Amino acid sequence: YGGWAADKDAEIWGASGLAWRKAAYTENQPLRWSQNWADQLASPHRPVTNVSWWEARAYARWLNADPEWQRAQGAVKALAGLRVYLPIEVQWERAARLDNLGGAHRHRWPWGDEANDLDQRANVRESRVFRVSAVGCFAPNSFGIWDLSGNAWEWVDRATKDSAHAHRRLTDEPYLGGPGFPVMRGGASNYSAEYARASISSMLPDDRSSDVGFRVVLSQAE
Repeated sequence: YGGWAADKDAEIWGASGLAWRKAAYTENQPLRWSQNWADQLASPHRPVTNVSWWEARAYARWLNADPEWQRAQGAVKALAGLRVYLPIEVQWERAARLDNLGGAHRHRWPWGDEANDLDQRANVRESRVFRVSAVGCFAPNSFGIWDLSGNAWEWVDRATKDSAHAHRRLTDEPYLGGPGFPVMRGGASNYSAEYARASISSMLPDDRSSDVGFRVVLSQAE
């Protein structure tokens, strides 16, 4: 799992991440590694879950230094100069609520404002799947992005006043109620569709549950 081998690397985990690892008694491995990882490998298109915000952030930072990612950047011109981040909250919400980047109307769900057939549109409680499913089981939104609603909660970094660069200026010590405090968006398979609305946020950075995961974005490096 990316980043876990770098347990002493402050650039990957940060001071608060290392302190969380020590306090959480993580034994230098992800939660439920021994019980769940074989099942995860058998379903590679299913989101990785049981991940705290610190683990998700460490993975994004680790991936930027991974030799395979760096080789891909050298081989694919479109990837040059890009870095991997957790999305900031405003990025996630724009992807979930707009039809296009210049649009003004903010939809209630990624597919629009329609509340009909919710069980067919996202992996939520009404779908009666009751577990995280492989990406692609439900239709993507107008940007071609899957599972912005339902399936698994997704860690994001909350936006600051300058939202375009908020993810680069977050302090290493997130605090309750502050503009840099990370949250989760999107709902999950065991939550009702109301929690999958694009405006809903939830949880605390140390939450590690079977319905909590993350996605990453590519953004221009500083």
